[in-house]
Amino acid sequence: MYYIGHAGHATLKDVNCSDASSISFSIYIPDFDVWVNSSKESSWSLNKVSNATCAPTFDQDTGLVMYSNIDVSICAPGNPAITPDNSTFEYEFVISVDAEADSAIAPVTFAYDHRYNVKCFYNRELENITASFKPLHSLTDNNSSKSK
Repeated sequence: MYYIGHAGHATLKDVNCSDASSISFSIYIPDFDVWVNSSKESSWSLNKVSNATCAPTFDQDTGLVMYSNIDVSICAPGNPAITPDNSTFEYEFVISVDAEADSAIAPVTFAYDHRYNVKCFYNRELENITASFKPLHSLTDNNSSKSK
């Protein structure tokens, strides 16, 4: 099993970038079960593409968000990025999530945008494939002014 990430944080698991017509990966999110709307497909966006083939599936028990058989011609428009010498190219998948922690379960002072960036790199000269994963979060709201 292939992992990119740190314990206790979002982690890329089971990545398979070997076929551009069928890329698959899973993201483990340790606090997935406390997000409001976390398992609604409409809360998740892959490269801002509205197509059912680009939607994830979920395993609420394990905290896995799974993208399977992604066809880059549909789910990664404008990709791949290719170097000028044509030796390497990459596919980028930007995942945006419209979900926040449930204040009834875990009180939240700040709301965050949840974004994850997954890239598949192909190097023709070295004949290898690598992947990268970057969780990105930005502050969207401060609930500290709410009275109780």
